Amino acid sequence: MTLDHLQAGNRGKITHLLGEEIMQIRLSSIGLIPGATITMDHTALLGDPRTYTVQGTQVSLRNSEAEMIEIAAA
Repeated sequence: MTLDHLQAGNRGKITHLLGEEIMQIRLSSIGLIPGATITMDHTALLGDPRTYTVQGTQVSLRNSEAEMIEIAAA
């Protein structure tokens, strides 16, 4: 499952980053690394972007970015 399918209040564990290497580096630099637990907090009114909490930090991601993050149930 990818992160864009996670519902508000649910959490998952990041298993793999997809996409180009430059995007993987960007996502890793903000704490989105395999093994990290991530919780979906809020969705903007039109559904994009969404706010997540990972390792105690809130990050906002577009759905297109969240599609590049594979997660498993935590």
